[in-house]
Amino acid sequence: MIALRWAVKEPSFTETKWRWQEVEVTAEANSAGTTGITIARTVTLDPRALSKTVPAAYSRDTWALELRCEDGPCITEEVTSIVTENGERSFSETERTTSRTHLWLFEEYQPRDEALILVRRAIGAAPR
Repeated sequence: MIALRWAVKEPSFTETKWRWQEVEVTAEANSAGTTGITIARTVTLDPRALSKTVPAAYSRDTWALELRCEDGPCITEEVTSIVTENGERSFSETERTTSRTHLWLFEEYQPRDEALILVRRAIGAAPR
């Protein structure tokens, strides 16, 4: 059996800094035991640095916004991966990267619609 859970946690949005955490948990159970992988991705960016074009996308069976930087890398991701086997942590690693794009995934329509309003406001697009 394989299970997947995904959520956005601790969102914070100001005029100069957006920050949120994306947590993805995958677990598998079989006759040998259980293995779980938790990936916690903390995303930080200055919305003023976004491109004036923010395309919608469909990725990993969910809706997404493709955040792009206008000039150079402006999106920082700190990714922590934790592997547990039979309930005990067997591996943990944290990596920090800066990039020009990020797919902001949404499981539900309401958070996606709220993000669309935030993005439109940040890039100076007229409200609908």
